[in-house]
Amino acid sequence: MSDLVSVIIATHNRSGHLKGTLESVLKQNTENRFDFEVLVVDNNSTDATQSVVESCRAAGGQRLKYLFESRQGKSFALNRGIEESQGNILVMTDDDVVADPNWLSALVECFQKHSCDVIGGRVLPTFPAETPAWVRDNPVQMAGVVVLLDYGQGVMPFAESMNRFIGANFAFKREVFESCGVFRTDLGPGQGTVGEDTEFSYRVIRKNKNLYYCGQAVVWHPVDLKRLALKNIVNWHMALGRFNARCDIEEGKQYAAFAGVPQYLIRGISGDILKFFVNIFSQKIFFNWARNFFRKLGMILEYRANYVRTRSEK
Repeated sequence: MSDLVSVIIATHNRSGHLKGTLESVLKQNTENRFDFEVLVVDNNSTDATQSVVESCRAAGGQRLKYLFESRQGKSFALNRGIEESQGNILVMTDDDVVADPNWLSALVECFQKHSCDVIGGRVLPTFPAETPAWVRDNPVQMAGVVVLLDYGQGVMPFAESMNRFIGANFAFKREVFESCGVFRTDLGPGQGTVGEDTEFSYRVIRKNKNLYYCGQAVVWHPVDLKRLALKNIVNWHMALGRFNARCDIEEGKQYAAFAGVPQYLIRGISGDILKFFVNIFSQKIFFNWARNFFRKLGMILEYRANYVRTRSEK
């Protein structure tokens, strides 16, 4: 029996990008080796998301499905897509990417050839012409602005030295969700954190699933220079800090603490404050300072919130 691939796209107020994403996904080369469906899960959008999906109906036909998920949060939307999907292979991507025409074909071939459970595909950034050189030259350090997963064009087993796979290009056998559960709804956009995809990566690794990187399955992710605004840097790295602290707490990691906050974080953020005036004269140096400072601040706030919550429950 041939494979059925379910592509799940969670979206929230990105109608301006969504049309291009759907056009690229619906034009996939299958070579009649598999079929696919595309599920767009609208997570409370107030823009023209539904109209954009309907405008692609002629190209998508019955394989294009529109779902509405009223519970706010990307994980709720992804889990709704998993629940409604019919495929034996489930693929997640973002609502602003452009997929290579052979994207799904490469993923299916990797599953078949390597008998893997989970695949992380290649994610390459597309930079606007006006992108500063220091952003182009430091894509890994620009997390939160640049979305990137690139270990070349090859296919290889996942190694601990690799970054965890990301939601922009993430594929699974359906059985993975049956044995590992679905995405945690207290994590991810809409819940004050990021990292729903990272946490799921940790989970499938702990379950000894067979993970592969597939460099032939490519999507291009646009770089939004608006994310260089200080407000966006603050919000993203604080959300990442909250995610890191939440994971540490759940893993039971113990640190010397004051009022629930690890002392190493207090020392670290104090040192960052002292360095502030040294780092404001270079945009690149200031960005590195800001991401470290606000990530620590996010962790401190999460540890403190957990401390208060735990004391109130006693």
